[in-house]
Amino acid sequence: MKKNFVTQDIALTLKEMGFNKECIAYYLNNGGFVAITQNKPHFITEINKNFEPHIEDCTAPLWEQVINWFEEKHQLVIIIEPYTAKYWTFKIYKISETIEIICLCGCDVNLDGDKTKRYDDKYTAIKEAILKAINILNETSTIG
Repeated sequence: MKKNFVTQDIALTLKEMGFNKECIAYYLNNGGFVAITQNKPHFITEINKNFEPHIEDCTAPLWEQVINWFEEKHQLVIIIEPYTAKYWTFKIYKISETIEIICLCGCDVNLDGDKTKRYDDKYTAIKEAILKAINILNETSTIG
């Protein structure tokens, strides 16, 4: 079940970037992971029947929630797709105000000259796509 959620490092980075969507799980400051099921906490690494998130805890969004957030908030469209029967890859598009779609990475040759990378499994491709989207936004914010 935990593989469906972003890693704690990514969750903390997203929190710093303003991600504040409601989630069904949390990463605890002490490294624990809590999933809320049927309005009751289900503890993976910690048992505490009176769970209330603290300010230092952060939400643990699903990968899909983060992909949707990037599109809604930053107009970055992340597409995960099979590369061959064995590999996965991703593409990231920037949708501009003029409805121009620019492939930022994941195309045959990206804007930065990289060739398409392949990953052994879908979750690795998703993780790498989200890390790349974070880097794109960080580069954009330092330039502008």
